[in-house]
Amino acid sequence: MRKVYRNARYAIYHADSLVWLKKQRAQSFHAVVTDPPFGMREYSADELRKRRNGQGGVWRLPHAFDGANRQPMPRFTTLTDHDRMEVLAFHLRAAPELFRVLVPGAHVILATQCMVAHLVAQAFAMAGFEVRGQIVRVVKTLRGGDRPKFGHEVYPEVSVIPRACFEPWLLFRKPCEGRVVANLRTETGT
Repeated sequence: MRKVYRNARYAIYHADSLVWLKKQRAQSFHAVVTDPPFGMREYSADELRKRRNGQGGVWRLPHAFDGANRQPMPRFTTLTDHDRMEVLAFHLRAAPELFRVLVPGAHVILATQCMVAHLVAQAFAMAGFEVRGQIVRVVKTLRGGDRPKFGHEVYPEVSVIPRACFEPWLLFRKPCEGRVVANLRTETGT
């Protein structure tokens, strides 16, 4: 683990999140906003090599648009049952650690993806978080990766997954101990 940046209000660390969380003091964080990877497979050595070489794999390699090269994005439609269980397993480990380090009444805002959001919500609910809703981030892409891979020219009218045009950010709260006002008094000392 190494500290990358620090100022008076926050610090940025480059570390394995699960290892880093285990070293933090219980009930010491007031909120967490995170955008974790949602497929463990795309960051394997083989898939990263395919991305570097522009050979696809799990990565959707977008065309340049208006003179700008866009970054590759993972195809969530390629996730297998095993891949989805890895997503669930990661959040089953992360959620209890977040629960431990958050003060009562603290929130977690977590970016996810429509095809795995239910797995993330399940893990956080099992860890004891209250599911508080979703924040919807509107996403308008040129093409949603919704055509059959290697068949998009032969079957241009076939959509394997309609483009959702939004990204759900899940909202969870660690339950308060008693009333909200009592938790606020504990935190502020008033």
